[in-house]
Amino acid sequence: MSKKWTVTKGVICVATQERQETVYPQKSEATLAALYRNAPVIMFLVDEERRISSLNSFTAAFVDCPATEIIGRRGGELLHCRHCDGGPEGCGATPACRQCRLLKTVRDTFETGRAHNHIEFSLSVEIKGVSKEVFFLLSTKKMIIREQPLVLVCLFDITERKLMEEALAKSEARFRLLAENARDIVFRVELLPEFRCDYISPAVGHILGYTPREILDHPALIHGIISQLLPGDEPFAEWIFSKPIVLKCRHKDQHEVWLELYLTPILNEAGEPAVIEGIARDGTEREIKEQQLQASYAEIEALSKRTLNVMEEERKRLARELHDEVGQALTAVKLDLQMIQGELAGFKNQRERLAKGIALVDKTLQLVRRQSVSLRPPVLDDLGLESAIRDMVHGFMDRTGIQATVRVYGFSKRLPPEMETALYRCVQESLTNIMRHARASRVMVTLVHNAQGLTVRIEDNGIGFEPDSICVSPDHTGLTGMRERVKLLGGELTIESENGRGTRIAINVPRLSGGLP
Repeated sequence: MSKKWTVTKGVICVATQERQETVYPQKSEATLAALYRNAPVIMFLVDEERRISSLNSFTAAFVDCPATEIIGRRGGELLHCRHCDGGPEGCGATPACRQCRLLKTVRDTFETGRAHNHIEFSLSVEIKGVSKEVFFLLSTKKMIIREQPLVLVCLFDITERKLMEEALAKSEARFRLLAENARDIVFRVELLPEFRCDYISPAVGHILGYTPREILDHPALIHGIISQLLPGDEPFAEWIFSKPIVLKCRHKDQHEVWLELYLTPILNEAGEPAVIEGIARDGTEREIKEQQLQASYAEIEALSKRTLNVMEEERKRLARELHDEVGQALTAVKLDLQMIQGELAGFKNQRERLAKGIALVDKTLQLVRRQSVSLRPPVLDDLGLESAIRDMVHGFMDRTGIQATVRVYGFSKRLPPEMETALYRCVQESLTNIMRHARASRVMVTLVHNAQGLTVRIEDNGIGFEPDSICVSPDHTGLTGMRERVKLLGGELTIESENGRGTRIAINVPRLSGGLP
C-alpha cells in the first residue's frame, strides 16, 4: 500500500488510498490536553482494544466517576451500559453488543481510518440506580499519538432534544388525527412570497367535493375562496381575523356552498400576514335558514305595514261616515226639533222636553265630530303633519290643562302620507300616555327636518319610570305599536326616563331610509 507523508504546522499526516491517519508529535499533547479540559462534550481516546487511555473533565462529570477509575475501561462501561454483564470480557461480550453503534463505529474507524460524524444512536444506561434511555450524536477520528494508533470519540447528549422531537411528533400526529377526522376543513396557506396551500384536511371532500390532492395541486381553487376576503391588492385588515367570515363559494358540482371561516395570521418580519391558518365550517344549512328567516321577517314587516295602512283607511272611512252621514242626520233631527219647538209656543212642558232633546242632539254632534277627528283628523290630509300636530296639541291642552308647546324646524315640504300618519300616531300615543300616567305640568313636542333626516321628540316633566321595566303586555301595547311604526319607516325609537325626572321619547328617521324628501 503506497503512502504519502505531509507536514502541516508540526502535525505529520500519513495518507493512503483507503485511509488517513493523524500522527501527533509529543509536543502536541499539551494542546490536546487543553482541548479536553475545556470542551463541553464527552471526549475520550481509546486504543485498539477500545480501552480508554485519556478523557476530559466533562466526561468524568457526566458519568459521575473520577477519571482514575475510568482509564482502562471500555466505552460501554464508561457510560454504564446495562448490557455490560460485568464479566472478564466486559463491554462487547454480550449478544446485544453486536448491534451497538458505538462499538461498530469505533472498530470501523480503527480498521479503515474513516472518520464518522453525527451518527445518532441510543444506549440503555443505569446511572445512580436509575435506568433510562440516553441518545447521543457520535463522531470518531483516528489519530497517531507517540506512534500509537488511537481513536478520538466525541459524544453529544441529545436526549432532551430527542424527547422534545418525539413529543412534537406525537403532538403533530394527534393534531393530524384530529384534523383529518374533523368535519370542518383545517387548512394552512402561504401568502408570501407566493400563494401556496401547505395543508388541507380530508373534510374538504365532504364540504366542497374536492380531494386534498386536487387542492394542493391546484392552489387556484382555494385562492379563489381566500381572494374574496379583499378586493384587488389591498392589504389584509385586522377585522378579517377578529371575527368569523361567511363567504359564498361553489361545490365541485357547481352548487352554492356557504363557508364560515375562522382565520389566524402568522406575520413575517415586516408585520405582514405571510401565512394564514384556519378552519372552514360548512354554514350552508344555517345560511339557508337565516335567509328563510329574513324572508319571513320581510313578509311580517310587509304584513304589518299593510295592516296599519288598512287600519288608517278604515279610520278614514269611519271618520268620513261619522262626519258626513251621522253628523248630517243628527243636524236634520235638530232642525226638525227646533221647528216643532216653535210650533208648540203654548205648551210649556213639551217645549222643555224638546229643549232637552235638542241639547242631547248638540252633545251627540260634538261627540261625533270629536270621534271623527280622533279617528282621522282632516287637517292631517289637508295641511300636513305640522298643522295636524299643532291642532292635536291645542286640543290636548284644552282637555287636560297641561301646558304644551310645539317647536318646528325645517318643515318646508310635505312628507309622504304613510310617514305623516305614522309620526302623527306616535305623537298621539305619547300624549295619551302623558295624560294617563305622567302627572306632568309641561310638555314639549319638537319636530326637526334637516339634511341628516327627521327627528321627533316628545318631552315631559312628569314622574317618569324605569324603561327596563317595560315588557310586552296589554298595558304597553301602545309603545309596542310606536316601535313597530317607526321600524317600518326605517327609523329608531328611543326612550329615556328616570323616576321623578320626566320622560323623553325620540324618533329618528335617517335620510338614507326611503321616503324622505
